[in-house]
Amino acid sequence: MNTIIDNSSFIEWLNGERDKHGWTSSRLAILAEFSSTQIYYIEQNKRKPGPEVCDKIAKLLKCEPSFVYRMANILPPKTGSDEDMEKGKHYLEILSETHKKQALEFMEFLLRQEENDL
Repeated sequence: MNTIIDNSSFIEWLNGERDKHGWTSSRLAILAEFSSTQIYYIEQNKRKPGPEVCDKIAKLLKCEPSFVYRMANILPPKTGSDEDMEKGKHYLEILSETHKKQALEFMEFLLRQEENDL
């Protein structure tokens, strides 16, 4: 039985990312380290991308895994402020320890400035 899954928004987004980087489906699969069969079934709307595929795509595209999960309808949409918090957390996670410390010190500086403005 060939079941069709509505992945159209994920497929459209993923195809846009592939086009932006000049990758074929096969090249995406190689770079993201999953099988070309998996990407074929996803792009044909026969399989939904699972967490493992989403994690690998996020790593390859250097974006937040939760963003890819949301594009794949694994996670529900977030509000604007939640997205900002998640983006900030993601950036802190990928920074080197030195830059992470500097970023946190800068945020503390900004908080002190806001307190003085009140």
